[in-house]
Amino acid sequence: MLAAAYIVGKDCDKTGETALKLKWNEFSSEMGLYEVEGCEGVSPTLYLKAGATYTWDQSDASNWYHPVGFSYIAGGAHSVCKAGDGSEGECPELGGEDAGSTLQYYVDGAAQTADESGFGLDAYEPLFFNSQDWWGEHAFKVTLTIPADASYSTVYYFCHIHAGMSAEIHVVGSSYDGEMTKIASEFLGGETEESALQIYADIQSSHQPKVSAFDKQCGTVDAEPFSSGHAVCEDSLFLCGAGADDMYGQCLKAIDCQMHHNMAVSVPSTSTSKFATFARQMIPHHQNAVAMAKASAKHFEESDFPEAGTEDQDYEWAQGLLRNIINVQNFQIQAMKGWLEANAGLAGESSLCYDECASYCHKKRKLLFTSKVDVPPGCPPC
Repeated sequence: MLAAAYIVGKDCDKTGETALKLKWNEFSSEMGLYEVEGCEGVSPTLYLKAGATYTWDQSDASNWYHPVGFSYIAGGAHSVCKAGDGSEGECPELGGEDAGSTLQYYVDGAAQTADESGFGLDAYEPLFFNSQDWWGEHAFKVTLTIPADASYSTVYYFCHIHAGMSAEIHVVGSSYDGEMTKIASEFLGGETEESALQIYADIQSSHQPKVSAFDKQCGTVDAEPFSSGHAVCEDSLFLCGAGADDMYGQCLKAIDCQMHHNMAVSVPSTSTSKFATFARQMIPHHQNAVAMAKASAKHFEESDFPEAGTEDQDYEWAQGLLRNIINVQNFQIQAMKGWLEANAGLAGESSLCYDECASYCHKKRKLLFTSKVDVPPGCPPC
């Protein structure tokens, strides 16, 4: 039986405790999502009490490359918000408020206060890019103090390195005697409350799609459409042999078919940036590596490796290797997507070759002999 989909965003009452332990679930979305100990599922919607200080512990090894941040509008630095003058920039984050910072970051128990932010974020985040071995030797945590008279009911927690990992915090028990708003009105800038809330809805729909039962069993996100009988791969061979058809083999074949399909990209013109073409092919190539690593993390067993303690060869070493592939290559994918978005003039408009050719053949069949349809360059005969 295939596994049910992940539980995402389930309410979790943490008003009665102030110590929160974070973990990272790599399987639940392309970039992964946070888990909070004692809460069910991923990206739980946390209920926290106004006037309390909460300690967010990131000591678990899975947090490497995932420094937690907090924002008034979902996504923080990863999202785009309008300022009061209509210009666009990063969405407002918690920390460094005039009335006293809501955040304080700690490394090895010491409050970081000498950095540019003044509350430790600019000292904390860069350390998550260090090697896993170095990172694992240090302790990381952040405290979040919610004002007793908070005038808002919603803020967000998210990953400062990987986009799409936002989740909600609902503030309860405020002593504020005015009209409460969902989003802190002084941080809306040029946004309305409706448009600010829509930013979170967009993150959920684009970065946190429902994972199919097949993908959950593989540890992947969107490989299921390529899992059997995909026209692009019907004549392709990715695995063979007696062990090629177990669940792990089925996952790898779907992942490889997906890459085969997605790496075939059009080059819009002779003046298209070569880096754009590189990025458009490298993104699915990296996504393949990430998906293979996730499937392997799901299916590897200790019996696949030499005995524990065998240096640079045992099961524990392999888990670290997989975590490295997932985190580093996802960050690179994000950087390349950002470049393509920021340099649309150089990149031009590209399409997937197989989809373009399939569309041509479909039009040709519909039109029969009544009209001529130009064959896209490079497409095989229908």
